Amino acid sequence: MNRQETPEGSPEEGEEPSAKENEGSKEETGGIQMQELVMEIDGTRFPVILYDNETTQAFMDRLPMTLDMEELHGNEKLNYLDQGLPTNPI
Repeated sequence: MNRQETPEGSPEEGEEPSAKENEGSKEETGGIQMQELVMEIDGTRFPVILYDNETTQAFMDRLPMTLDMEELHGNEKLNYLDQGLPTNPI
């Protein structure tokens, strides 16, 4: 996964992300700060937007990463991280 500067026009397949895309960014969306990045699965890139919080920051500090996903019920993928992420139950 790579951090992305802007959500518009994600990089073309096979194109390397620029240094600017890897910086990460915060965009105000309805009063909530968001983190934007691009996830690549088998060569296809998908824009991803995450809430900007302690958990997201801890996750993004681990990027880039490659995960081997397990099949779950024929319609979901699953991976347990080596170390957990911080949580703040409400």
